[in-house]
Amino acid sequence: PELKSTIISSHMLFSSGGTSSSYHFDGSDNLLSLVSGRKRVILIDVAYQKESYSDNYTKYSVVSPINPDAVDLVKFPLFKDVPYGVIEVEAGDILYNPSEMMHHVRSDGSPNIAVNIWFSPFDYQDDVARRRSLDPAVDVSAHSNALHRTMLEKSPPTIGCEREFNLLYDLLNKVEGIFTPDEKNNASLAPFVLSSGYTMPRMGFGSPRVYGKRARSAYVSALTAGYRMIDCAQHY
Repeated sequence: PELKSTIISSHMLFSSGGTSSSYHFDGSDNLLSLVSGRKRVILIDVAYQKESYSDNYTKYSVVSPINPDAVDLVKFPLFKDVPYGVIEVEAGDILYNPSEMMHHVRSDGSPNIAVNIWFSPFDYQDDVARRRSLDPAVDVSAHSNALHRTMLEKSPPTIGCEREFNLLYDLLNKVEGIFTPDEKNNASLAPFVLSSGYTMPRMGFGSPRVYGKRARSAYVSALTAGYRMIDCAQHY
């Protein structure tokens, strides 16, 4: 009960098994409660984020480019000596995953169902507020605020675009390897076929910080452009 007020969000995770996550870290502490199936979790201490190349991301700042199933030690030589732990999670188990711990999750067994609860046990804002001064060299809040001010000062008043809304297949055609030659002229964007037989669109439309009338306009534009998967995470 005393931790209830610290809960940020809760999520249900489910699949038909045979799936795995990227190698990444989470921004908050969380509990992974497995209801059905099995999960194999590789955990690596936050001290080894540099050796995990977490700053060399290709998509998101929390995702490492390393594939744990086939590590390329020529491309990522620092990863060679990183110690790690392997946790086998069975139905009924609860795994505590601290914030910023690098991890990779493989799910097996169908159905594979889990509940993930994110929470913040420490009141960081109150801790900062109690300080009399902030040192930009060491304090995260002061440093991020300074960077934000710099970005605002240097940002251009307008940003030029080829046109207001690029069609989805136009965007994907610019990404090497997205299409095979036969698909390049296919505006329907053949979806991925999952192990369950169901299909999933190749790209989804994110919706963080999109509310009210802006949200309606954004979603209509996304659907018009060809998106058929909308990311509607609870905390957005």
